[in-house]
Amino acid sequence: MLRNKGAISPLDSKHLTAFKQNTPPVSTESPEPYMLALLLHWPTESEDNCVFNLSQLIERMKNMYEKAHKKHLRSRYLRPLFFIGKGQDLDRIVHRKVLEGLILQGNEEAIQDWSREMIFKDPRVQEHLLKVHGETRNYRVYATIGGTSIEVDANLRNSLWRKCQVSFYLGFTIKGPVAFAIHTKTAEKGISRMDTSEFGACSGEMDSKDLTKLQPAVNRVDEVQTYSLQSQAGNYECSVSALRWVCKEEVSFKYKFSSWDEHMKRPICTDYMPAGPLMDITVTAGKMEEVHLPHWICVDQNSTVLDKFAVLHADTFDVLEKVPEVKSSHIKFLQPTFPRMGVLIRKELGLPFYYDVLIYKTNKEFLTLDVYLVPRDSALQQDVEQKQKSCGSILILKPGPDKSVQLGDHFSLTTDKTDANIQPSTRELRCDGRNYFEVFIRDADSDFTLRLQSEQNTVWTCTIHKGDYQSQTTDN
Repeated sequence: MLRNKGAISPLDSKHLTAFKQNTPPVSTESPEPYMLALLLHWPTESEDNCVFNLSQLIERMKNMYEKAHKKHLRSRYLRPLFFIGKGQDLDRIVHRKVLEGLILQGNEEAIQDWSREMIFKDPRVQEHLLKVHGETRNYRVYATIGGTSIEVDANLRNSLWRKCQVSFYLGFTIKGPVAFAIHTKTAEKGISRMDTSEFGACSGEMDSKDLTKLQPAVNRVDEVQTYSLQSQAGNYECSVSALRWVCKEEVSFKYKFSSWDEHMKRPICTDYMPAGPLMDITVTAGKMEEVHLPHWICVDQNSTVLDKFAVLHADTFDVLEKVPEVKSSHIKFLQPTFPRMGVLIRKELGLPFYYDVLIYKTNKEFLTLDVYLVPRDSALQQDVEQKQKSCGSILILKPGPDKSVQLGDHFSLTTDKTDANIQPSTRELRCDGRNYFEVFIRDADSDFTLRLQSEQNTVWTCTIHKGDYQSQTTDN
């Protein structure tokens, strides 16, 4: 019956009406009859009310799926079987195979991986499907019919954390109805949430001279440090994390750094890597008009990376959202809410990013330096500092590089000291704090130079003076 064969006859229509009146069977213990009932009774464009209690049908279908299929399918991705189309009666029920057949030639990737929703970018697919209107709120998506909100699942959980009006295509898996290709209403009207004109020279960037830098109060409990700040109306930057905020009234808040480790293991983050610190922010008084999360990706004159950014909202469960606005060193949010937030970027070799070089003199018998290449991420640098301080090491302050480097490039650290031993000889640049070299010099008694070199050129040079390592002592 559900084969999209074309217009149905009056006799078919009579049979369909009788069939609809008897779906789903009362005694059924499988989800398929409930799916059929939802497909047949879901209101058309011209209908503004629900004859059946669709929410109740959806709940029963999920329960039947749990009993009949979950133990077999487990966490497997469920591809959609049908979609709501633009026709009437059976003609508006569109099988997945119909959509796949439209783009079968030349775009096999789109039909093989429904989870990425590439297929919905094709105009031929869009022409077949009905846009369902609704809203997102409290990490859920709802279809709106008349004055009734009907909760459905989301194929991608992007943008579900913020309350807004949306539209989407409604598909049906064996588990229930699912929203695909969710778009905000503002985006459909042509209002872009990412202004790409701000790249290159970064016009509209919050100028550092217009910012007041504040030193936070630090409260340490065990190994966790909490930073507290208070400000009057104005534009500010935290001197520790580079977090920026704008407020029109007095505001107080606190934050702490969280670990990415747990979140990066989850499927939603599989294709991404951190591009800044994960921050747990709590406003205790007042309101922020804007907050700017720091990132360390080089975006100047490199617009190709813009659509690779995402922000993770880590609250009850993890939600990825497209970033609202990218600046050269920050992601800007208006009227922010604060679960834990952090900037991610899609994994890709060759991504340009900024980093610092941290040099630690250890307390070993002969001069031994641990030289780290760390992204400009306060949380990562803090981790390195705590590790080194616990071993009695001392930081040797030196200017950092002023050039960006590329993820996956190979680097070597060299010195003009002929008797120096540097391990390893080369390193592939990673996006964490594990890029480090050990420099060992048995009889150090003079100045020497360190150079960081890529396969193409020298990206950083500094001089280690005799006084840098002989005048410093550690408390053992």
